[in-house]
Amino acid sequence: MKKIAFAALLLSTAYCQSLNGKNCIVLISTPASKARIEKLADAVVELRGRARLSREQLPLAVIDQATPAHAPAIKRLGFEAADLPVATTGTIDRSGLPLSANINRPPLSIDPKTVAYYLLAEWGRREKKPPNLPTFPYTPLSGDQARAEGDYVAIPAGKFWRGCCDGELDEFPPTPVEVGAFSIGKREVTVEQFGRFVAATAYKTRAEEDGYGWCLRNGEWDKVSGANWRNPGGQDKPAAPDAPVSQVTKGDAQAYCDWAKVRLPSEDEWEKAARGRNGRRYPWGDRWQASGRSEAASPYGCLAMGGGVREWTDSPFRLYHPDVVIKEPKAGRFMVRGGAESDNARECRATYRFTALPEARSDQMGFRVVLSKDTRLGRSDGDGSST
Repeated sequence: MKKIAFAALLLSTAYCQSLNGKNCIVLISTPASKARIEKLADAVVELRGRARLSREQLPLAVIDQATPAHAPAIKRLGFEAADLPVATTGTIDRSGLPLSANINRPPLSIDPKTVAYYLLAEWGRREKKPPNLPTFPYTPLSGDQARAEGDYVAIPAGKFWRGCCDGELDEFPPTPVEVGAFSIGKREVTVEQFGRFVAATAYKTRAEEDGYGWCLRNGEWDKVSGANWRNPGGQDKPAAPDAPVSQVTKGDAQAYCDWAKVRLPSEDEWEKAARGRNGRRYPWGDRWQASGRSEAASPYGCLAMGGGVREWTDSPFRLYHPDVVIKEPKAGRFMVRGGAESDNARECRATYRFTALPEARSDQMGFRVVLSKDTRLGRSDGDGSST
């Protein structure tokens, strides 16, 4: 391990110059954390080898706060003593020391192999070339079986794997989490269902009151006059009755839930319903599916959880681990889950976490609900009474 710890000092000048400006993994230790950083460096080197990456392809910069020659590099990176120890990604300079580093960083209080998975995946994002990592070893969890209840899926209480190692830092770390029993809609609330609520209550959505909504056009967000739940793309662009309702704020979704005696899912309920127990990458499986996603089923039989609309949950933003550091605070935001039809493979993963202010609305965002007693769902049965 000492060979790794002093690698930045022992590399040849020519070799270091060839690495200048390359993306790397940066580990900074303190005297108290040296043993932990050494274990993490070992885990990174092992995983790098399993991904068949050379040290030239993926440099590892291990520096020690107690080494005088390393102090200027640590200061240059902008870390204070209170920030250390650090595991992150950055670039390397001609001397083999870190030139820059990402302020976002995972906690070092969890298993080094788990942190190493995240660091290699983050390096791959910087390189725009995901490494060929072996699948993270999700421990199989005890089985449970959902059952259909009309338009709902009843999911029993039990654990599921929440979060992942190869996503954003707010998805980290992967953790088995217990969730109580719940029943969730097979699909999102539709335009027809929302229309029955509006007809019964004369409710006006925020987009209707303001006279506009937001629409995604050619990859850019446009403020569109007349866009609302009836015409999500703007005036004279009505939605089909069986389409997922969109252009609704969290308050609009909550008003529907209060009327129909249902509720929005928690973020953990949504992810369990989308992912199943054992770490599935997408609702339909582990491989990207470019088409047919609106009919693709999750392990429990829920549809369009990675290809309909993004969906409101009732959970405010929070990090999964208290020691995770992210540079953008997201106070006041709520979690929105599930990729829309226009979203890419990264955003349609079952663990991906969108956030939005409660007044946000767009043609890409709707909701599905969790069943409560005495629900009417905004539909009528054959004799005209609510069901």
